[in-house]
Amino acid sequence: MADYRIRFSDPNDPLAVFQYDTEITGTQFNNRLQGTNSSDLIRGGAGNDTLLGGNGNDILIGIGNYNETDRDVLTGGGGVDIYVAGNGEANFYNNPTGDAIITDYNSSETIVINGDRELRFAAKSVANVGTSSPDLIISAGNLSQVIIQDFGSTNNLNFFKTDYEGENDLGGVFLV
Repeated sequence: MADYRIRFSDPNDPLAVFQYDTEITGTQFNNRLQGTNSSDLIRGGAGNDTLLGGNGNDILIGIGNYNETDRDVLTGGGGVDIYVAGNGEANFYNNPTGDAIITDYNSSETIVINGDRELRFAAKSVANVGTSSPDLIISAGNLSQVIIQDFGSTNNLNFFKTDYEGENDLGGVFLV
């Protein structure tokens, strides 16, 4: 079992440590990566990637570098998953055309995002994402970071706003 550490600038003082069994890494091209039935760390790299977690408690990271124009699709599958859209240095999707689309989020799961810019939450339908239900959009400053497919109800929007303004715990938004 290996560790994935979420931290600010000090590598010896992590904010949180998550364990995984298998690491799966994509290339600079558009990848479709499938996890296993155990806990996986899945990294998409550059390109418009589709990450499928499987049945374990997975960590999904769609992007390889900052400021990419990727539109990554992250599906955790079974288990309590962690979706990483930023770290202690910056948010990963720092380009107006890039973001991560989460297809199966539930409120026990965690979205990791950098808190250097003001986070904004909005509910609206995004073209080519989900069905007719509104999607939940999490933006840092004016840049969309994460779109949670079909999760834009008033209750869910209020959950994220309250969680973001409250304690930095797992479930909802985890600021780094």
